[in-house]
Amino acid sequence: LVTPKAQSAFRFNKFLACSEAALKIQCWWRMHQAMLWYGDKLRAVGKIQASIRACIAVTQRKAKLAAIMRIQASIMRPRLCAGIVGRRRDAAYRLTAFAKGILARRRVRLMRSSATFLQSYWRCARTRWLIITRKHQAQILIASHARKRRDLLRARARRQAVMTIQSYCRGRQARRTLDRSNAAALVIQRKV
Repeated sequence: LVTPKAQSAFRFNKFLACSEAALKIQCWWRMHQAMLWYGDKLRAVGKIQASIRACIAVTQRKAKLAAIMRIQASIMRPRLCAGIVGRRRDAAYRLTAFAKGILARRRVRLMRSSATFLQSYWRCARTRWLIITRKHQAQILIASHARKRRDLLRARARRQAVMTIQSYCRGRQARRTLDRSNAAALVIQRKV
């Protein structure tokens, strides 16, 4: 809260320092809340990606096993074919797992950098907006206080001028009445 009547400049500056400290604490707290929210979303994304990868791996494994079984059934030497197909299958699994890991890490890195950029931009914009708003409110309060003070001084000056004019008028009217009564007394005294 901004008080329109500061007892001294020291207390007003102390209030501004306290409001800046409160603003820093609020910004840190919002950042902490945003990081917690982002961590929750990141864990949820990880779970979804893991389930999708597991589903894709199961369907690919089934398709590959069916192909392998067809190959083994068509080959005349099943033992040699089984060794070759097993090695190829393991190599294919390792290769696909490696490629999926690279893609997933790249996607997560991109999401983290994007989220960090958005969070920093939002914090900066919010901070700028709060500072501008508070400065504007302080300027409005200071200007209204100055206008009230100026109006009060003008009203006092007008009241003093009115009282001075009224006192002059009453004095003039009293002197005129006194002069008339003195003139009437002189006329009466001359006749006597």
